[in-house]
Amino acid sequence: MSARRNHGQPAPVWASQNYLTSKRIINTLITKTNIKLDDYIIEIGPGKGHITGALLDYCGKLSAIEIDKQLYDRLLPKFKANDRLKLFNIDFLKWNLPSNGKYKVFSNIPFSHTTAIMRKLTDWHNPPTEAWLIVV
Repeated sequence: MSARRNHGQPAPVWASQNYLTSKRIINTLITKTNIKLDDYIIEIGPGKGHITGALLDYCGKLSAIEIDKQLYDRLLPKFKANDRLKLFNIDFLKWNLPSNGKYKVFSNIPFSHTTAIMRKLTDWHNPPTEAWLIVV
């Protein structure tokens, strides 16, 4: 199931797509973290890629997991030249987090899945060393 809009109808409530687009706010939020150029970051639901683009200025490697096929297809050409980014078109709740090694999470998460995302991150056998989750 995707969050595609049909005939001008809004996305279903389960999609909870709220985009954070202000470069100033995004950069302010990222600078409040301790993300460094050698960090591996996971972004849940990159949407239109506003946070993704900013994160690439701060981290060494980024995986972005987008459930919506239309958004994923728009992200591919936007970031095709960046070999530090790996895009995945899958539901984050079905995607396997890293089995070993350190990683951090920075994401504007969909509010309707906050509990499930938190549970996955905290119950995983190799949880993130740090996570910054924004709910707009």
